[in-house]
Amino acid sequence: MSLTPNDIRNYEFSNQMRGYDKEEVDDFLEQTARALEEVKQENLKLSMEMDSLKSQLAGLRQFEDKIGRAHV
Repeated sequence: MSLTPNDIRNYEFSNQMRGYDKEEVDDFLEQTARALEEVKQENLKLSMEMDSLKSQLAGLRQFEDKIGRAHV
């Protein structure tokens, strides 16, 4: 199961006597959701950067091959 920030924000715990402080739990869930959003954004940024670097590397390899063939 893939957990999203909204899954965390919208999760409802059942009420019980002598349970946890609802505000404290809600605050923690919001902090957790924000942290997950940041990680997902960073992951997307790094994936895009990796794709760009792969393209650059492929171009450099092609250039290297052309130079290698020119010296033959």
